[in-house]
Amino acid sequence: MSRKQKLSTFFTSDAAGVGHLIVISSVSVYGPYTQGIYDENTPCNPVGPYAVSKHNAELRAIQIARESGMALTILRLATLYGEGDPGNVGRLMRALDRGRFFWIGDGSNRKSLLYKGDAAHACMAVAERHASGINIYNVSAPACTMRDIVDGLAKALGKKPLPFRIPASIAMSASKVLSWFPYKRLSGLHATIQKWLAEDVYDTRRFEEAYGFQTKTSLEDGLKREVDWYKKTSAEC
Repeated sequence: MSRKQKLSTFFTSDAAGVGHLIVISSVSVYGPYTQGIYDENTPCNPVGPYAVSKHNAELRAIQIARESGMALTILRLATLYGEGDPGNVGRLMRALDRGRFFWIGDGSNRKSLLYKGDAAHACMAVAERHASGINIYNVSAPACTMRDIVDGLAKALGKKPLPFRIPASIAMSASKVLSWFPYKRLSGLHATIQKWLAEDVYDTRRFEEAYGFQTKTSLEDGLKREVDWYKKTSAEC
């Protein structure tokens, strides 16, 4: 049975006996980056299979909740990081460790991250409390700059980025031209650099006020834990 078929089966049969459904979604449903600070009322504009699948799951869950009267809580989590991270922060960490990272832009743009342990605490906070109606929440640690992220990883790794920098305007112009060439590796370069340079910031006050929630892990500690796990597992290989 495919993942889509499993999801459909859950929503059409099992949901009949569920009093409160928690859907773990993603801030990616808003789009690949933000223009300003996005709250839960910002229209969704998912781009790519992952974001579209999260958005479709939200829509289906909302439909079922309205038809059945089931309570529904949708948690839109920011980019997760931590031990075993296979995502964006993990890729950045490995690039720094292998001496393949150099700066594009000045690193002043802000990003939203969520340590995986804090994500688990947010889920448990919702699971342990009675709910009613349909509720959607953004969940994230306070926004940090790209420089904060890179510096935190570099410090934990004992590495430094390559000592040259490409100005944002030059990188954007060059990547746009390169994306016209008929090579698969270059086709997404412009979008990748645009996302790297963009803001990615979300308003989390609704969730914090509803559940008294605050993240417990600082960015520095979370990044160090990820790096320590990476070093340990690399040494064991």
